[in-house]
Amino acid sequence: MNSVIISFVGLLLFNTTANIFAQQAFIQKGNASFYADRFQGQRTANGEKYDKNALTAAHRKLAFGSVVKVTNISNGKSIEVRINDRGPYHSGRVIDLSRKGAELLDFIAKGTTEVTVELLTGPGILPPKEDFPLPEQINVAEGMQKPGYYSLKGKELSEPKGFSIQVAAFNLKPNAVAYGEKLEKLNYSPVYLKLNSAFITKVFVGEFKHRHGAEKFLHKLEAEGIEGIIREMPE
Repeated sequence: MNSVIISFVGLLLFNTTANIFAQQAFIQKGNASFYADRFQGQRTANGEKYDKNALTAAHRKLAFGSVVKVTNISNGKSIEVRINDRGPYHSGRVIDLSRKGAELLDFIAKGTTEVTVELLTGPGILPPKEDFPLPEQINVAEGMQKPGYYSLKGKELSEPKGFSIQVAAFNLKPNAVAYGEKLEKLNYSPVYLKLNSAFITKVFVGEFKHRHGAEKFLHKLEAEGIEGIIREMPE
């Protein structure tokens, strides 16, 4: 039987009854498969076209943009891949790799192999549905119809300059609004969103003229259990 080991580290308490998914350690063991060649060029769940030569993968629980280390247990070979699709839906399989990924792990001939999947960076496990979203957050998200930068109220913003910290990315816009509002309640400011052409919504905190200021702020976030990535704006 496949086993899943999931541990949650450093969850932020926003009040006495609610919390938000933040940094997560995720290690999973199960079978890996790979895409058939007929899927080349077809759209993945996040809107990208499948490229058999790219190091990407499908996963049921991890948000798009998460980067994982996949290790073939039979030979010890490892690769890093980015999650950009949903699946696999075959019983007993935990990840679907591109053909390139399967080649590097050396299981093309077998078709499947037992692996471990370890989260390295990125959004991580999809947040619990019961935490998100509220009706007003859905209404705000419905107004975000084209790629660009937005306030948490849905107002389109001009492109930010300098440096900022990306703290999350969501497949669903209302989830991004909800996450941003909870960060704002913790007195982080400014918090704003970016909707990209693949309709992934990123959450940003802070505006800094110089990278040094962004680095200091990132250290503060990390000390409070919030991981982020410094981005030079506009992206």
